[in-house]
Parts: sequence; structure tokens; C-alpha cells
Amino acid sequence: MEKKSVLGDMSEGLLRQRRNLISVSCILIFLKFAGVEISKLSFLGIDFGGMKNPSALYFGVWIVFFYFLFRYYQYFKQDGESRLISFYKFELSERVYKRTRAISKKDTRYGVWSDNGLSDSFQSLKKNDWRFYPLYSQDGSAFKAEPVEKKFGLLERIKCRCSTSIFLILNTSAITDYILPFVLAILTLAYCFYGSNSSLFESISHSFGAAS
Repeated sequence: MEKKSVLGDMSEGLLRQRRNLISVSCILIFLKFAGVEISKLSFLGIDFGGMKNPSALYFGVWIVFFYFLFRYYQYFKQDGESRLISFYKFELSERVYKRTRAISKKDTRYGVWSDNGLSDSFQSLKKNDWRFYPLYSQDGSAFKAEPVEKKFGLLERIKCRCSTSIFLILNTSAITDYILPFVLAILTLAYCFYGSNSSLFESISHSFGAAS
């Protein structure tokens, strides 16, 4: 690998939708965790007291939640997904390249390994049915090196994918930047779906029940 890949900065639009989704998710989690009961609303200096149907307010927050979730998904598909996938593929190829070198160097049955002729791409290995051809020579001379067929096994592929995923999670902002909002949204739905007045189920049933 010649040059380190850089994930780059998120676009302003994606960053804004990310912030909106995280904010409304945290609000919903707090409403349920703290057991907040809203009976009065103040907006633009106007007090809306004695709300007959406070569940409608919770229902409105849920509408905002789903709107921001949908908007973040759109921006992610438009701007973030390709960048994240490219970054993952780069890191994966880097580990595959290092692993093929280590496998080739360790095997001394065919002579001395010559440090060239190896694939440096996970995708190129995949296209070649996971086969690669390191060069070996009996006297260590690169001019007399002969290719030997080797196969990049399933276990090696799993190891490379796992180490790449762990690296992205622990040592880069890729996952927290792009995937964390989706994870938080799923946790919000799971935690806040039922069990309090601010939950999705209760807000829908009480809002439309009161309206009828």
C-alpha cells in the first residue's frame, strides 16, 4: 500500500441530519427514562396550559424522529455510504496484502520467497478464486524465481474482515460518524416503543383514542 486512505470530513448536509437524529433520539430516551409527564407547553411566549391530550405532543416528537431518521438515511445513501465502503475496502485490502506476504514468507518449502508478484487487493484475490502466486527461488535470486500457487482460505478471510472491523470501530471515527446514528435510532425504538406515556405505542393509541 503506497498511501494511507483518509475517510475525510462529512458533508454539511449529512452532518446536520446526523445531529438532528441524535438529538431527537436522546430526547425520547430521556423522556421515558426520567418519566417526564408534560401537561403544559410554552412556545414563543405563549403558554399552552391544561392540555387535554398531552400524548399528542409525544406523538409529534415521534413524527419528528421518523422524519430525521428518513432524512439521515437519504443523506447517508447519497454521500456517506460510498465513502464508508471505500474506506473499509482500503483497510481490508491492506490487511489482506500483509497477510499474503506473511503466508508466503513463512513457507520455505519452495526455497526463498521473492518479495514481489503478490496481489495487494482483496477484490483481485476474490476475482481469482482466492488464489495468489508468490515467487520462490532456491538460491534467493529474483531472476530465477518461480510462481507457486497458494489459496487464501476462508479462515484467513474471516480474520482479515474481523480485524478490519475492529480497527474501524476502535481506531477511526468511521463507525461513530456514520453508523452510530442508526444504532441509536434502533435502540430508541426498542427502548421507547412501549411502557410510558411518551412511548411510541402509548402516544399513538392515546392521541388517536382521545381524538375519537
